[in-house]
Amino acid sequence: MVIHTTSLSQTVDAINAAHFDGRTLAAAERSQVARWIADRQGLPGAYGGTFAGFPSERSKGIVLFTGERIAFASARHILGEESCRALRLLRVRDRIVTQALDAADEGLMRCFARAAEDPRKRNPGLYCCGRCSVGLWRNLLAGGLDRHEERL
Repeated sequence: MVIHTTSLSQTVDAINAAHFDGRTLAAAERSQVARWIADRQGLPGAYGGTFAGFPSERSKGIVLFTGERIAFASARHILGEESCRALRLLRVRDRIVTQALDAADEGLMRCFARAAEDPRKRNPGLYCCGRCSVGLWRNLLAGGLDRHEERL
């Protein structure tokens, strides 16, 4: 089962696992999970207008696909980046999914623009910390955001 009804992070991890293992999800399943993720866009707790985890994920943190436990803003940020990446991997052509992904990208770009105002942040491929930068890179590699080559 791809959708974990009480966990966005576990749902995203199920998509990552299928992609990593080379398993193809049926078109109906891809569409269903993409719509489910899209419905989480902009909800309370979403980082920069991306996709919100559930209350337990926001209070207790999440476990990344690599096994690391993270919490607070970095968990919200990485879950937003990973949700964007997952939607790109699913390749669903659906107006609602596209609109949610576009809104999430716009929100992330606003966050990056604010972060770039910090004079210590001269590298456009780095974010606040290593974990968040890796989340950004994974989203970029999936085709998200702008200035892919420069940021990578």
